[in-house]
Amino acid sequence: MKTPFFYLVSGTFMRSPGDLSNPVEVNQLFKHESPSVARKAAFRFCQNYIDVFLESKDEKFRSPQQAIQVLDDFINTRQREFARVAGQIIDEIETDFDLGIAIYLVMADSKTCLSLEGETIYQEKLLIHLMSKNMDEYRALIDQNLLVEQGLFDRLIGGQTISGASMQRSREDLS
Repeated sequence: MKTPFFYLVSGTFMRSPGDLSNPVEVNQLFKHESPSVARKAAFRFCQNYIDVFLESKDEKFRSPQQAIQVLDDFINTRQREFARVAGQIIDEIETDFDLGIAIYLVMADSKTCLSLEGETIYQEKLLIHLMSKNMDEYRALIDQNLLVEQGLFDRLIGGQTISGASMQRSREDLS
């Protein structure tokens, strides 16, 4: 049986503070005929990365907030960039938005494209977990996406066909 969705763990960490020249990059797919098995494997893989970085600081995982605080050197460049118009600063630009680690639910029938680096980019995916310095900004989105994920599992258990359109319907049902 082909699974209607799978999981992607994706992220970037700095190996040493402020140095993006040699990042640790994560981009791992988790597929299984049982999506719940793939989900557990994705979360385990993600937690293992977090644990390794925490161990380098002689720390153990106690909470997401504690982990982010301890891992700050790996996910915060401390660089500031500004948007300017006619020489005037109009806004500060977030430079570390892509540092940290995330888990996405990806629809098997998602449209894809390739990045310049040759990585597959999936168009139909849901952010369901995030460990980054700005993770609190995504809490409402993640909560909503977890409800969509639950709806997909409910449909799967009920024997219904699931596709990218199913994900869209689940999102609309929450609106």
